[in-house]
Order: sequence, then structure tokens, then C-alpha cells
Amino acid sequence: MQSKNWFMHPPFGIWHDNLISLVQWHALHGRSYEEIINIAECFEPQNGWDGHSKQFLKSTTKFILRNANELPQGR
Repeated sequence: MQSKNWFMHPPFGIWHDNLISLVQWHALHGRSYEEIINIAECFEPQNGWDGHSKQFLKSTTKFILRNANELPQGR
């Protein structure tokens, strides 16, 4: 059985790009910072969460939420 985050790893894509898309989608649908973080933590990097990946998630989420009104609506 495939894991629930099979699309986050090669050959289906790069984890960083897919995480950004995941955060954008949830921001467009009105999720809060805490909700997005909780959801995204279910899709961990292949090698697990470390300081850099957690910081990337938090920074990305803050940036996207701050600029959510500029996101394309067709995603």
C-alpha cells in the first residue's frame, strides 16, 4: 500500500515545490496558520522533519498567508 504522501517525492515532484502548492491551496481555502501547519506536518520530507524543513514550512506558510490576496484563484 502506498503511503499517503507518495506524491511528495520523486519521480512525482520535489518536496519543497509540493509543500508550497499544498500551503497555497489551504491558504486559498481560508485555513489559518495553525491549521496549515498541522496539515502540512502530515506530509513530512523523506528523511523526516529537521530544523531546516520545519523552518521552511513555517516561513513559507507565513509568507503565503501574508500574500494570500495575490494568489491565482484557479489553483
